[in-house]
Amino acid sequence: MEGEVLSMRIRLMQRDDLEFAMDLTSAEGWMSTMLDFEEILLHDPQGSFVGEVNGQDVGMVCTVPYDSFGFIGNLIVLPEWRGRQYGEALMVHAMQYLRGLGVKTHMLDGVEMAIPLYERLGFEKIAKSLRLEGRLVGEKMDGIRPIMHRDLKSLTEFDSLCFGCSRCVFLETRLESFPELCMLAEDEGRILGYIMGSRSGDITRIGPWVVGEGNETAEKLLSSFGEAAEGSLLRIGVLETSVTARDLLRREDFREISFSWRMSTDPAQEWSCSTHLFAICSPARG
Repeated sequence: MEGEVLSMRIRLMQRDDLEFAMDLTSAEGWMSTMLDFEEILLHDPQGSFVGEVNGQDVGMVCTVPYDSFGFIGNLIVLPEWRGRQYGEALMVHAMQYLRGLGVKTHMLDGVEMAIPLYERLGFEKIAKSLRLEGRLVGEKMDGIRPIMHRDLKSLTEFDSLCFGCSRCVFLETRLESFPELCMLAEDEGRILGYIMGSRSGDITRIGPWVVGEGNETAEKLLSSFGEAAEGSLLRIGVLETSVTARDLLRREDFREISFSWRMSTDPAQEWSCSTHLFAICSPARG
């Protein structure tokens, strides 16, 4: 067993590996897109890894370092190579990489099957990370407008206050790729909240969705997003601690289809768990 683990070579993920990454996530039934991986590599080209055994790609893991904390995601090993500690080796490598950057708190969204591994590595459960889906007719609302490129500086500052660190790369690429799904709530030039989305096949994904104050702002953003999504099936990730977001979605007949566990190596630090965060951006990046 130990020899097999040692024989795995862990190398940097390159753009040429993205087809392999997509094959892995598709086999797991995840909603990942090629753009998701491109954005992660753009955020940190040195932070994602592929495991090889005898020249064959057998697994992967991605990190998303911010500042005080970072996320680990997309840990997948091919089914025929499981049970040999390759997943653990990839996780340890990812955690060592984050520590090398000075990132002390490591976070992830873990599926139930992987919880024992994460707990052995020092992660603790914080809250359920819910996955919901539904449809919205929606309508354009007063005080809600499209996000423009000129908004990015102030939007990033607003988002950083709520999330805990800058997500500027992800906000910019989301706006560039799906401008029709990016909306801002403001009052006399002051940002009250925003919502962004992306598409994966026929499904429209909501996130991030951040509200500074007021349930009415959240409702208006969601309604405007529903109108822009043109009746497509919507999916969203919400921490169970985001009670206002969860209740609003349930009133709109969104149903829970699955959940994972938001976990952290330092649960006392409530990074990325602010009640201002109405939707996660993605499981791999918080």
